[in-house]
Order: sequence, then C-alpha cells, then structure tokens
Amino acid sequence: MLHADHVYRFDHRPLIAAHRASGAALTVPYQRIERRWVHLFGMVRFDGAGRLTEFAEKPAEPTSDLVFAAFCVFDAAVLRRCLEKLDGTNWQHDISRDVIPAMLAAGEHIRGHEVAGHWEDIGTVERYHRARLRPAAEGPRAGLPVERTPWTVRPGVARAWVSHAPG
Repeated sequence: MLHADHVYRFDHRPLIAAHRASGAALTVPYQRIERRWVHLFGMVRFDGAGRLTEFAEKPAEPTSDLVFAAFCVFDAAVLRRCLEKLDGTNWQHDISRDVIPAMLAAGEHIRGHEVAGHWEDIGTVERYHRARLRPAAEGPRAGLPVERTPWTVRPGVARAWVSHAPG
C-alpha cells in the first residue's frame, strides 16, 4: 500500500523480498529523521530483532526518531482478517490510526525495513510547494543516465527522458 502524499526514490523489490522471506503479517518501511519533526508523522520503534514494538500516529511526545515512511507490505489474509475485526467499529478507515495499531495490539508479526535515500511527506501545501521547487534549486540534470530515471508504473514500459519538441 502506498500513501499518495509522499515523494521518495525507492526500489520496492528488496522490501517485498524481505517481507516474503520473513513471513511477516506486515512490513513497515521507516526512516530516521530529526526528533523535533517526529510529531508530524507516525512514529515507530523496533526491538533488536527488527520487530515493531511501538507505533504512534503524530505523537505529542516522541520517544523515537524513526518514522513510518507511509507505504507498507501486508499479508493479504492477515489484513483481511484485521479489516473484518475493525468493521462495525468507529474506526477512521486509516492505515496509520487504525490498521497498524490493531495489528500491533493483536500481536501480529510486524517487521521494519529501512528506507535509505530521498523520502519526504508532501501532505501540506507548504511541504508540497517546497518539494516542487527543490528540483529547480538543484540545477539542471541533463545527462542523467536513463537507468537513474524514475520507474514507470507499468514494468513493461521502458524508462526514458521525454522532451517536448515545439510543433
């Protein structure tokens, strides 16, 4: 599952492979940020074996500098079971506020997976604006090899730079 208000550069294949190999009900990608900003995100904490031990959405008093990167991999059967248990309650239909805490409370096997590299939340107008201006501030990227361009949505479609020719 991918949240729509985040921008990141991440190859999902190792995440999916690690999730399958672990037999986890859920794998939660995370990133370390400055603790002063954690209150804006879902805070996570893991034990020494990499299992999720704490999850708090936008905590007033963060106890960790790790945040949920807002995408994850579920075991579909476990997710379905969790959603059935939540059905009929006053849940908010939210992964971070309802589903992950319910799975954690139920003792499900939830693993962490570190997100290295660029990741940012663009869930506010200000953060979206900053994210849109950042590429211009970094200067032109002409000459960037095609293999470093973003992946397309359809795996069978080749990656390439698209240019607009006046016509």
